[in-house]
Amino acid sequence: MKLRVFLLLLCLCGTVEAQVDPGIAWRRQSSLHLLSLSQAADGAVKNWLTTHKDQEENIEARRYVIGDVDGDGAQDLLLVTSLTSAAGNYWSHDLVLIRASSPDRPIIVHFGGKAVRSYESINMTSRGILVNALYYGDSDADCCPTVKKKVLFVLRKETLIEETEK
Repeated sequence: MKLRVFLLLLCLCGTVEAQVDPGIAWRRQSSLHLLSLSQAADGAVKNWLTTHKDQEENIEARRYVIGDVDGDGAQDLLLVTSLTSAAGNYWSHDLVLIRASSPDRPIIVHFGGKAVRSYESINMTSRGILVNALYYGDSDADCCPTVKKKVLFVLRKETLIEETEK
């Protein structure tokens, strides 16, 4: 008798489906996808630094931007990194684009840095990477550019091209 009750309960349990938030699977898949892209970005920066031994990355200054830059429907990752020079008071901003379709082929672009330009914000869409940039005015200190301009980087084949500046 106990065996029949157990089998009956087992059958009933097997047919009852637990209520699950329908967004969980997508969020889990998305977070694993972005984690994978983030690891590819880490690898790209490490490899890049092996050829630039006089620089190191300021990890605290890292920024991640997510968007579909190539229009394939998958989220791509843009790592904005800041590199400092061991030889002096110098820093730079570099863009590391990791596309979902080719995470093993990062695209690295030098954006700016001390005495060149910095950025306020960055947005990535299928149109490109839009940067609200800060340029140095005549009386600006090295730390603090104040002239605001918009910069657009467009993905062409395997390259980011700085197309427009307003």
